Amino acid sequence: MKVAKAREAKDYFPLAGIAVMVFSLLVIFAQWASAQASGRKEIKDSAEYHAYMSAIGQQDIKAKISELESFLRQYPDSIMKEDGLGILIALYERTSDSAKAVDTGHELLAANPCNLRALSLLTYESRRSKNLDEAKRYATKGNQCLQTATKPAGMSDEAWNVFKKSAAAVFNNDPGGIVVGVVPRSSQ
Repeated sequence: MKVAKAREAKDYFPLAGIAVMVFSLLVIFAQWASAQASGRKEIKDSAEYHAYMSAIGQQDIKAKISELESFLRQYPDSIMKEDGLGILIALYERTSDSAKAVDTGHELLAANPCNLRALSLLTYESRRSKNLDEAKRYATKGNQCLQTATKPAGMSDEAWNVFKKSAAAVFNNDPGGIVVGVVPRSSQ
């Protein structure tokens, strides 16, 4: 009986390693989203601007989720849509709501088919749910997008390189590519 349990635990190690990578990506992405929210994009409508700033300024996670969801319903074509969806993914992951994170990942891919954050999440979640054909499709697209990806404004070179390495590790199902530790904030 003990041998079977040991084998089962061993079988889950690669997914545990990938989970750490996804968490690392979450940390890096949250820092990038914070830099983006600091004024890199310009919202021209003052009501839209105030709604977005109010949403991302919330300290309570549930309030932030609620206000971001409301913002995205009210301003579906906002210049901040991609950023807002990315922040929502991070918040859903922090609250362990993987179903909503996955749904939001699909929305994010509809807004930007090469969004590495969404592709990483969907690759990981597809593998976790044993949908290997879907995981392969997302991983292939993710690796293609990595080839042409450009560093987002407000992200340091070091953070960008860590993000790309972690994303590649998720796409290639490589627990050895885990990047752990504190990720430096952008130099902005």
